[in-house]
Amino acid sequence: MEQERRRHPRFCDVGRVDAPEVCMFPGVLQDVSICGCRVEFPMQVDIDMEREYMIRFTPTAEKQLAPFSVRAHPVRLERGESNSVIAFSLMPSSSSHMIETYVDRLARQQAVHTDYAQLLSQPECQFI
Repeated sequence: MEQERRRHPRFCDVGRVDAPEVCMFPGVLQDVSICGCRVEFPMQVDIDMEREYMIRFTPTAEKQLAPFSVRAHPVRLERGESNSVIAFSLMPSSSSHMIETYVDRLARQQAVHTDYAQLLSQPECQFI
């Protein structure tokens, strides 16, 4: 399998994303990085790919982060039969520190899971 080459790592997470100018229904976060995200909306949408939108992230409760809004520019739109997935580039704004905090928490959470996976794969690991 070919590994993606990106400037910033992406992290999978589930969270609510509100973008009322894009879709009347909230979307579901698929993945996020320090400079972008992918969001699935529950219907087909038509958007202007040349403009910026305000999107509001509501991370899951375990992340212990308040909802926050960022400016985002769509870079890719994929339409399914009954949904749309939009890749957004996140623009610098006054709330950029919130996305940095969010991604940092996801990175730390993934590191903990990776450590457990490495421990479980060692031959000395015994299940009792």
